[in-house]
Amino acid sequence: MTFATELVNLIRASISVINLESPSVEEEAVIEEIITEVSNHPKLSLPTYCWTLSNGLEKLTLNKETGIIAQSTNFKVTTDPIIDLLNHIESSTNKELYILLDLHYYLGTDPNRFDLAIVRKLKNLCFSLKRSKQKIILLGQDSKISKEFDGLIYQLENKLPDLNQIQNHLKLVIQDLESKQIAISLSQEQTETLSRAAQGLSLNKIADAIRIATITNNGKLDESSILTILHLKIKELLKLNVEFCPAPEVDVGGLDSLKEWLQKRAKLFNATLENVNLPTPKGVLLVGIPGTGKSLIAKTIGKQLNVPILKLDMGSVYSSFVGESESNLKRILKTAEAIAPCVIFIDELEKALAGASSGASGDSGVSQRIFGLLLSWMQDKTAPVFVVATANQIQQLPAELTRKGRFDEIFFVDLPQEKERKEIFQIHLSRYNITLSSSELGRVCKPVILSNITHR
Repeated sequence: MTFATELVNLIRASISVINLESPSVEEEAVIEEIITEVSNHPKLSLPTYCWTLSNGLEKLTLNKETGIIAQSTNFKVTTDPIIDLLNHIESSTNKELYILLDLHYYLGTDPNRFDLAIVRKLKNLCFSLKRSKQKIILLGQDSKISKEFDGLIYQLENKLPDLNQIQNHLKLVIQDLESKQIAISLSQEQTETLSRAAQGLSLNKIADAIRIATITNNGKLDESSILTILHLKIKELLKLNVEFCPAPEVDVGGLDSLKEWLQKRAKLFNATLENVNLPTPKGVLLVGIPGTGKSLIAKTIGKQLNVPILKLDMGSVYSSFVGESESNLKRILKTAEAIAPCVIFIDELEKALAGASSGASGDSGVSQRIFGLLLSWMQDKTAPVFVVATANQIQQLPAELTRKGRFDEIFFVDLPQEKERKEIFQIHLSRYNITLSSSELGRVCKPVILSNITHR
């Protein structure tokens, strides 16, 4: 269900004030969709107004060729621009829809902007508008509002598009390019690959990425454009402190039991993608001393499952601004779900959650809130996102995270034994086309063993 369909249902159900959270880059597209799908809905037919602190109150109409047309109104500010606006909405007797941009800054948790008069006035409107014809949509990015409005303002989110929405949007973009005499050379399979490459981007960003790819490819859209779009997506994800991990160039030596376990999970993961009614694999926790290959095996899991692997830098999630750390993590997890199926890799988890297990309040409880958010997401997620986490010291992890059910399995990665060491040696020698017999390997290793003994 799209956000526009939800809006129609909420307005028809007499929900008076709705807080719609949406990326800033999508603002114009969201307003266009509200006018097209909500305001012009046959069961609503609502004249639509938009308010900003800079432009005041404007009446909106939509022209198919030129887009949104904003016309000034006779609304005048006499004392306070926001209080006057809310009074104007309350006094109106007409059937109208008001889109208020960036008002959440005055309704949130920032004490420098929080305005009790605005909060009180809007709370009154939440009750009075239920019995009137006017409805309000608060629109903004990361639009966190005070707990004062719990149960009064309905929370709605414009989520990143799923694969089906991307495919439909891609058809429209390609049709637009074809009408401009742009050469399109994509097979059905390549179009499918292009759609998957665009997962994790908003619809506006996808359209921009396709146009950029076309221009850089001398006015053509073909298979080579897929790589350009993928690179553009990687740049966007880096802004969220998420990076794509390429598959390692070398295989992993040893760890046979883990490899066998992963092979079985790969079949289960693929069955989930084929809509077979089986539980989605949650993930795996790899514990062991540093240098034993935990990160390497984590990066190969994406290759085994044949899905992209995203590395989450938990250190970069934290911010000095109130509530920003939680917002950063939410945004990253939503992006991972939009890109799904994928693997999300969290390295040295115990350092990322330092303080969550001890109950320390030195960071004002941020670590505990981040931990709670991550825990809830791992428990409730339905998207095929396989979590791979590593830890050097499991005793430093909160007990709630290591109990059975959070991860499918916990593996201890120890120092390699003789068989594993030989396998690792052969893997690295093969990279240089060097083949050694067992006796030759022994002669190579003997000086190293003697050196270790003499230096103890």
